[in-house]
Amino acid sequence: MKVLLVDDEPAILELLSFAFSKKDIPVVTVGDAEAAVAILAAGDTFDAALVDKNLPGMNGLQLIAKIRETDVAMAVLMMTGYASPETATEALNLDVDAYLEKPFPTMTMVVDRVIAATEKRRALVASGAIRPPVATPAPDALPAPAARVLMVASAELEEALRSALLPHDEVYLARRETELNLVIAKPSDLVVIDAFLLGGEVVPVVERVQRTSPGAEFVVISDRALDLRTVQKLIELGVRRLCQSTSWGRPMRNALETIRKKKRA
Repeated sequence: MKVLLVDDEPAILELLSFAFSKKDIPVVTVGDAEAAVAILAAGDTFDAALVDKNLPGMNGLQLIAKIRETDVAMAVLMMTGYASPETATEALNLDVDAYLEKPFPTMTMVVDRVIAATEKRRALVASGAIRPPVATPAPDALPAPAARVLMVASAELEEALRSALLPHDEVYLARRETELNLVIAKPSDLVVIDAFLLGGEVVPVVERVQRTSPGAEFVVISDRALDLRTVQKLIELGVRRLCQSTSWGRPMRNALETIRKKKRA
């Protein structure tokens, strides 16, 4: 295991390097995103990256976006001393594995979180739930596989969401949490959740659905900002798409494209 540490505070890099060395995990430390990009472009490979949000020049979110353009197998964790639901949501949509707040309780805790995130990411890649970007046939070269879609959404939102589906996609509906037991027995490929219907209690529903659909892609729609702890928990559960009801189109299409690529593979 090898870890890339990106932070403009030398003291943090020194303390983290020492903590990782206690577990014999090699690290490479850099003070800005541009140096990290140069190291990655030179061909150095890492199992995980721990990136500070506030960096000089290119910020941490921009660096993570750049990493994810070519590498979905690396575990990426964001750390920040200025945590907020808004930046946590941005990080979630960039497919981070954890969102850590400074100051840390202990450096050992950080090391343990990086190890756990790396192991989880490896398992997802090994299972095929996460696939490295590869060249795929043109959309019309192969018939699009059907997707099983679970929607926890209002009638109005459901009608709009259906416009992104193909006629042969299967759709299962639940208007409220109490109806979930009727529809979650059969594994779903895509789960779309309208947080408004759940009073913001999204995390328990995601956890319930994941028991029968562990490889599902999730799109969580919320017009009201979720609190920081909820967003952090969604990140840990592997939710990678959180948007508003006016901007669900791209996340929904990307999720369906990911699902159809998996089925073709």
